[in-house]
Amino acid sequence: MASNTQSYFEDLLPTMADKLGGEGLIEEFSNGFPLLMDSDKGVITFNSLKRNATLLGLQELKDDDLREMLREDDFDGDGALNQMDLSNNKGLTGTLPSLIGNLNQLTTLILIGCSFFGPIPDSIGSLQQLVFLALNANSFSGPIPPSIGNLSNLSWLDLTENQLNGTIPVSSGSTTGLDMLVKARHFKIFDINKLTGSIPDTPGYVQTLEAICFNWNSLNGPVPSNLNNLTSVRELYLSNNNLNGPLPNLTGMNFLNSL
Repeated sequence: MASNTQSYFEDLLPTMADKLGGEGLIEEFSNGFPLLMDSDKGVITFNSLKRNATLLGLQELKDDDLREMLREDDFDGDGALNQMDLSNNKGLTGTLPSLIGNLNQLTTLILIGCSFFGPIPDSIGSLQQLVFLALNANSFSGPIPPSIGNLSNLSWLDLTENQLNGTIPVSSGSTTGLDMLVKARHFKIFDINKLTGSIPDTPGYVQTLEAICFNWNSLNGPVPSNLNNLTSVRELYLSNNNLNGPLPNLTGMNFLNSL
């Protein structure tokens, strides 16, 4: 049932985007989807979803599908959106609204393979429950927001295949940075972007990391020697940059299988 519901929902996303626009759809999500809410309770219930589903072209879903949709996106039953996966919908375009930061109960945000462009809003750092963040394969541009360093529960971060530029943000004084993601395991932020500057040594202190991708950018300078601290790393990609100097001793990376 869950897979059927997901399939129906994904098939209807283009219709919803046509009615609201890509930005409008994200704004609707970011505001908790007021179009589908029970106005008295301020949350989406089965009855309010069924009553208002036609506003967004969801009338094809059966009662069981609607219940499953609620369960899949609200796994703790509090009526707040916990998971958002809009991946592989090329019709979803525009900028990512700063209102995305309102979804402070999100644990999963996946926008892979859409057509979003422009900057990643700083407000994304307000999603402090996020465990999984994947914005890859869009056309996001501008710098990586340092505020992502506020996402202390984040395990998976993927910003690859965009047009991000500037340097890799690291913490300094009151400024946050990606080195603060101490629970991160998959750090796929650098692959196929336009990042410049050197690779900071701070990722070498995030010892939970299992995958690091720096390839296909314009990074320069040496490879940080403390990468050998990352004994859990399985994938390390450094190709197609302007790096120089010696390669650090990687013999401590006993799980490394891709270099």
